[in-house]
Amino acid sequence: MSITHALNVAAGGLLATQTALGTISDNVANANTPGYSRKIVQFETNVLAGVGAGVRIADVGRAVDEELMRDLRDEMSDLYAIDSKTTFYNRLQEVFGSPGDNSSIAHTISQLSTAFEQLSVTPERSLEQSEVVRWAQNAAYQLQDMTDSIQDLRKQADNSIHQTVKEIDNHLAEIADLNHKIVRNDVANNDTSALRDKRDMALNELSKLIDITYFERSNGEMSVFTKGGRVLVDEESVGIAHNLGASVSPVTTHEEGDFSPIYVGEKVTSNDITNDVQGGKLKGLIDMRDDVLQGLQSELDELAGTLRDVMNAIHNRGVAFPGQQSMSGTTAFLDSSAQRMDFGSGDTRLAVMDGDGNQVANASLNTLLTADHGAGPWTLDQVSTTIDNWLDTNAGGGTAQFVDGKLQINLDNTSNYLTLRDESGSAAGSDMQDATINFYGDGVNVTDTHAGFSDFFGLNDFYTEDLGTNIYETGILSSNYSESGSALTFYDDNGNGTLTNLGTVPISGTLENMAKQINDQNIGVRATVVTEGDGKRLRITNEAGNNMEIVQANGNFKSNTGFDVSNVRVAQSLGVRSDLESTPSNISRGILRWDESLGTGGEYYVSAGDNKIASDFSSAFNSQQTFSGAGGLGGTSGTFNDYASSIIALSSSQAANNKLDVEIQSSLVNSLSHRNDSQKGVNLDEELSQLILYEQAYSAAARIISVIQTMFETLEGAVR
Repeated sequence: MSITHALNVAAGGLLATQTALGTISDNVANANTPGYSRKIVQFETNVLAGVGAGVRIADVGRAVDEELMRDLRDEMSDLYAIDSKTTFYNRLQEVFGSPGDNSSIAHTISQLSTAFEQLSVTPERSLEQSEVVRWAQNAAYQLQDMTDSIQDLRKQADNSIHQTVKEIDNHLAEIADLNHKIVRNDVANNDTSALRDKRDMALNELSKLIDITYFERSNGEMSVFTKGGRVLVDEESVGIAHNLGASVSPVTTHEEGDFSPIYVGEKVTSNDITNDVQGGKLKGLIDMRDDVLQGLQSELDELAGTLRDVMNAIHNRGVAFPGQQSMSGTTAFLDSSAQRMDFGSGDTRLAVMDGDGNQVANASLNTLLTADHGAGPWTLDQVSTTIDNWLDTNAGGGTAQFVDGKLQINLDNTSNYLTLRDESGSAAGSDMQDATINFYGDGVNVTDTHAGFSDFFGLNDFYTEDLGTNIYETGILSSNYSESGSALTFYDDNGNGTLTNLGTVPISGTLENMAKQINDQNIGVRATVVTEGDGKRLRITNEAGNNMEIVQANGNFKSNTGFDVSNVRVAQSLGVRSDLESTPSNISRGILRWDESLGTGGEYYVSAGDNKIASDFSSAFNSQQTFSGAGGLGGTSGTFNDYASSIIALSSSQAANNKLDVEIQSSLVNSLSHRNDSQKGVNLDEELSQLILYEQAYSAAARIISVIQTMFETLEGAVR
């Protein structure tokens, strides 16, 4: 070995050790730098022409455990999916309260029940009447406020989704850019460890926002996918986008296209990943917007809809003393000249009373209709005409007509009052009993049966909402529900009060298949499968906003699925009937009664102290009511207070479970994070120990060079 070779070897050792010392310096300087991974210098023997030629730096590696980091990212994704819901749950607790809180809907309903109990004791007192109206309106206002809060939170969630998508897009662009830099520097044999650290930090941040999986190619480039298999980065970022929504209401859903899709790549339907996101903050926000909050809204609508139906049915059976001089129906019919009705059982008694509640005249409506128009069924216009004629003859004048599809009755003589009573038969004084009304919605076939004549037309409703019938839906069905052999015929009023046949559609198969079969007909209705709770609903909406009648042409679809006019939006729109709010004495407290000792063979009368309907209201609040499945609550029976308490309890339970899940997941993430930091972090004691070794190696190499220099000087002296 020549002196020159020895000099080269020593110089190589000096340079290698110098690089190692630089790495140690870098490690120490970045000991507290977030995301920095400890660098490890890899030495290898330098071989030239098969002969050892000292040492060189083979690589500057990173002290990272890739599998540990992969596990940490997966768990962070789960943590942020859970934790992103915390703010929303905290807000819900403020809005919903607990069942015992004076501000809760359960407490308000309890107070309404108490008000009806007091009214049943003294039905003639104005204070008790006013208290009923006050608490009934409070319940409606509270349902409206809760709905507004829920929709505000859904809007907030959608805003956060939009911001999160922008952050994801930025991280994807950053990862793609770092990929290019790593590939270029690797080809040039430059150290890429710092670039890899930055890419790891970007992957860490990305995993907090969305579920990811990834792999590194042989050239150092990282390809990133969602766990559902969607490409996010492959050489270049494909991009991710979401459009911010303008407004949110109970009918706003992603499935119906009201919320913007989350597009990966080109903005086409097939690139919507909203339902495919499995983790990260984005998953939690989507769950809150489309599942948790929407489910709570559905529960409120079910409570409001059942409260409306039960209270209206009772109120329509009764009468305010001594009766009413005007009745305004709330049910909007498509075409009163074509749609028909008859009595399936029972009859309705018309009675005109004076100011003291004494009978002026009475008649069987069934008998009048048969005399005027023959055997039923009769068009709705024929019903109004018969009532109108009878009022002219027996009530000192009056009108009964359809205005905007709703039956309106008015008396001309201010001394007379109209009352209605359903009875088991047509003979005067028959037992009081809801008449069964057969409704021929298409003008030909019985499409619905209804209990109570007044309730059928909504002539004496307590609660109103004026939503119309432009949205129908099924109950919550299993995701694998399948229908066979049914067909639906669609009608609307064409916006001008004319019964218009939109077409008949055979439906079969899954809910998604039925929706496609309806939509493919392009008849002016939109069918959508909406996810709710553990199942799905088929929702059908009139695209023009017109009222609809959906008739089952054949099959058992309606009875199989609970298909009917939807309760969606009821909680947002419910209110006490305007004249009851302004004049609480118009509340029905008693009924039209029969006394066979009055007059010749008996007469009807109304008593100011009658508490029958007030007592029925009180009993209804203490009786079991039937609630359909909605949101996270299955179909159940219970009191109104029970159901309201269940809504609050479910919300509280979800919040408590979420808090516990965050604590558990945080503990796991912290444990993995600690292990990862221990693996990749800088230990100053170890670095100082390595520093001493490299310092000694550097001194030794320098000493060798010094000795070789002396040898060269000696050689030069000998030559001279």
